[in-house]
Amino acid sequence: MKRRLRYLGFLGFLGLLGITGNVAFYGLFNFFGFWGLSNRKQKNDELLKSNTARAGLNAFIASLIAVSLTVAVISFFKTLEAAAISIALIFTAQLLTFIISFNYYENRGNL
Repeated sequence: MKRRLRYLGFLGFLGLLGITGNVAFYGLFNFFGFWGLSNRKQKNDELLKSNTARAGLNAFIASLIAVSLTVAVISFFKTLEAAAISIALIFTAQLLTFIISFNYYENRGNL
């Protein structure tokens, strides 16, 4: 499963679409963080599944908080640019939370 997770890093190149003027694509650069999984030693699959689930829960909680703040920001500014930037920030917060949490749990080991 770890070998398949690192291929998500190639989705980071979609962040280059932000050059076209749509700033929401810049959040896709966060996928490059999955390449950090390629040089890790192979561990127990059950531990990997557990760490993935825990990191996913952290990303979900970050998503709930970010969406709540985004609704307030969009209702205040009422522009499409604010909505696009907010979507990019939510996606960035989700990915960064998952990647940082997952790497933390993997490096910590089986405690």
